[in-house]
Amino acid sequence: MKKITLIVLIFCVKINVIIAQFNVVSGLSYSTESFNIQNTANINGSAFDNIQFDPGRFFSTVHFNAGIQTPINKSLFFSVETYTRFNHHYYKRIPRQNGLEPHNDIPQKKKIKFDVFLDLNKIMKLNKYVDFVFGVGVGVGVNNINSSYDFTYYDTLSNGQAFNRNFKGNWLKVTPRIFLGGRCRKYSFIFDGIFTKDPTFENLQSINVRATVKRIILNF
Repeated sequence: MKKITLIVLIFCVKINVIIAQFNVVSGLSYSTESFNIQNTANINGSAFDNIQFDPGRFFSTVHFNAGIQTPINKSLFFSVETYTRFNHHYYKRIPRQNGLEPHNDIPQKKKIKFDVFLDLNKIMKLNKYVDFVFGVGVGVGVNNINSSYDFTYYDTLSNGQAFNRNFKGNWLKVTPRIFLGGRCRKYSFIFDGIFTKDPTFENLQSINVRATVKRIILNF
């Protein structure tokens, strides 16, 4: 009986130690338009500029950030981070080829999209008298969760020709990321670069840059 009690106590102590090492963080992010992407989709040899997607609107927006962090040792942390956004997904119809109808006037389909990353963070204290640490890290995750699309355009072009085409797919991608930043007490900021999927049918690769400010909201 004493052995069982001792084992239970040791188990409870270990669980408490593990739980005590978790931080829950929350914050806001802003991502830029991706770099090195084409804004033109080639459809059957004809170029219609941005008729279905706007890469700038697809990426450039505010994200809600939430995550859990736990230390591996004094200078290395493991974290799970999520990013949520609600913004442009695709245009609901084709802009006029004569340029009289700008993209701002075209109805858009918007959708909630998510990113989830598993990260390793290396922190370094630059000055023992200042409560600030510098950090760098790498991670891997899934980008553009819930980004599937399946829609068909039915329209008449300016020359009177009927046009219809189905667009189906998604931008879901398993991708690495790199980041750097700093933390002062409960507040931290990071800049990260994500290798993501180009929102055209060429499926080229691009880099999305994001800035995040977050705060430790629970420590247990």
